[in-house]
Amino acid sequence: MLIAEGLTDRLLWAGLCVWVIGFLIASRHLSIIQSLIVVSIKVAIPIIYFAYFYDGSWNFLDDFMYAEEAENLLKMGFNPIKVWFEPDSIKELETLANSTAILYYWWNMIGMSLFGYHYYSPVLLNVILTFVNGYIIVNTAKIIGFSKQYANLLLIFLLLHWDTITWSSFINLKDILVANLTILYFYLIYKSLLGKEETSQHNQIYKFVFLFAGIAFLMLSFNRIRSYVFYVLVLTTFIWFFHFRKVILSKTRYFFNIFILVLLLIVGFPFIKANYEQAGIALELASIPYGMLRMILTPQPWSIEPDFMHLYIPSLLHWLFLPLTFLGGLLLWQSSREMRLLILYLMISIMFYGSFDLLQGPRHRIQISFIVAWIQFHACWVLLTSVLEKSYPRRS
Repeated sequence: MLIAEGLTDRLLWAGLCVWVIGFLIASRHLSIIQSLIVVSIKVAIPIIYFAYFYDGSWNFLDDFMYAEEAENLLKMGFNPIKVWFEPDSIKELETLANSTAILYYWWNMIGMSLFGYHYYSPVLLNVILTFVNGYIIVNTAKIIGFSKQYANLLLIFLLLHWDTITWSSFINLKDILVANLTILYFYLIYKSLLGKEETSQHNQIYKFVFLFAGIAFLMLSFNRIRSYVFYVLVLTTFIWFFHFRKVILSKTRYFFNIFILVLLLIVGFPFIKANYEQAGIALELASIPYGMLRMILTPQPWSIEPDFMHLYIPSLLHWLFLPLTFLGGLLLWQSSREMRLLILYLMISIMFYGSFDLLQGPRHRIQISFIVAWIQFHACWVLLTSVLEKSYPRRS
């Protein structure tokens, strides 16, 4: 698992599968040429790395453990589909994970079932997931009201963003899957609030059932991978809806949304209770400002150790884009009530992770990096469109 073996038939086949799936997803919004370029770049990076450069030096402890245990489970005869219907299998997974957070072990089993017993198998599955994330975000942007051109260019920016490439192409981490669940959550919230209002009572019931089922699925999924994230999402939604979303709703939709938010709080309570004691022990209020600053700025390009040199270029770009990040956040906050939800979640997440010493690294920024990338893109979009309008004014 820890040595590059060259461009083997197995790796080439896996890369081809990822390329085809990525192309099919990307071409739903991008042109053929754009899809060919973007998908080829995204797939070539991990394939070349694992074929010629992989030696395990960039591995963490838990990422290799996920892959190793998934391989052992498959060799023991566990089926990644049947495992959820067999109580003994679930107990075995929970024993390995030493908790109920078993979703990413299962995700590794899926990857190895598809691409073989290799460390790169779940990594390539995460690459596919980045295309899915981008697809959902584009649809979310259109629901919010952004133009098709804006949303499509946002997709390109997200797929090729340095954080996306770095954390999904080389290392087997669960944060990409956490980001996927987070993006799905926001899509459901925006779809329920901003989607077409159904006049038929039957359609309203179907919409409610779909939303409730989606939230229930996400609640259970978060509980199996990183449970406290669901609580942070619910808290953010509550604050945004009642304090930052100044719009007039029909009485039906208003009470419907209040009911949904109450349900979110109810289902989120078990996670608050389950994590409260642990959080209370680790929490240090006096260190929160420093922790937030560290969460935003880490890692510093000049202090990266040799074993983490793959973070050098992303950290350098992260620092260079900091002014645009703050500018884009301010512009979006002022121009879009809907985008305040994402920005608010970003701020609350930074404050939350900044409260714990062990959670202040760039790894835990992965699950919110799609918001950072969106903010950066928006700043670039506003600046470039402003320059173009001045350079090429429209004729009246």
